[in-house]
Amino acid sequence: MAAGVGPFTPRGTRTGKRRFGCSRGGRAKKSVHRQNRPCDAGAPDGKSVKFTKLSGAGNDFILIDATRRKGVSWPALARKLCPRGSAIGADGLLVVCQAKTPQVVYYNADGSKAFCGNGMRCAAWWMHHAGWAGKTLSMNTHAGTLSAKIIGPERASVNMPDIKVLAKNRVDTGVPHVVVHVSPRKLKQLDPVALGRPLRRRFNANVNFVSNEIRVRTYERGVEDETLACGTGVVAAAWLSGRKSPVTVRAKGGTLRVKFDPDGTNVFLEGPVRKTYEGETQL
Repeated sequence: MAAGVGPFTPRGTRTGKRRFGCSRGGRAKKSVHRQNRPCDAGAPDGKSVKFTKLSGAGNDFILIDATRRKGVSWPALARKLCPRGSAIGADGLLVVCQAKTPQVVYYNADGSKAFCGNGMRCAAWWMHHAGWAGKTLSMNTHAGTLSAKIIGPERASVNMPDIKVLAKNRVDTGVPHVVVHVSPRKLKQLDPVALGRPLRRRFNANVNFVSNEIRVRTYERGVEDETLACGTGVVAAAWLSGRKSPVTVRAKGGTLRVKFDPDGTNVFLEGPVRKTYEGETQL
């Protein structure tokens, strides 16, 4: 599939890493790993947990408020709850913690920690509707402190990490991505899992098949399957397309809009958010 990569030239590089600080009570901390750990203040409140199922352009998540919980293995819980057909089913688990600057940690379905653009949009939407924040908010994430904005009843935007160029067809938009350009006809017919798995293993990255329209299908690392949308993949496809901002990208699950500066900074991902249902499950 490497031969299917279209000729294009990256237009900029990421200009440094973001630092972020607020954790419990808004206190600044130096260790990124400690900051990314969900709040564990308070006593565990039994073996059941309430959750909310959210969808961001078809990219679906289980969200759990971890503010009063401790002693939970969130990677193990993601592996337990995310399989489709035998559990709730989702692309990943969002763990949120109420603080001066709310904390959001995302786990893929396989339990690995990552950054997820659509997940951050969904978390921001949920925190606003839960009364944690207004329509404009900041949150501590795996990629640093990011801002988000609620722009409609079921629509949210998030400020994404700056884009870092890895190669002519590979970028890091919070997580690494490979972009493979194909014809619109081939995009409909191809098998993202069969074609994406070897590239995912070769580059340890998500793999996006993109047509000129721009339409995208993503084989997502950590899910190890095609997802209906991937926010960081949509950003990668939009920026590497060479088109002027803003760029509209159509995924299988919905349409997203990407804004960015020519050097790959000031990146924003905008799209739909929907709460599908709420429930309670055993830990």
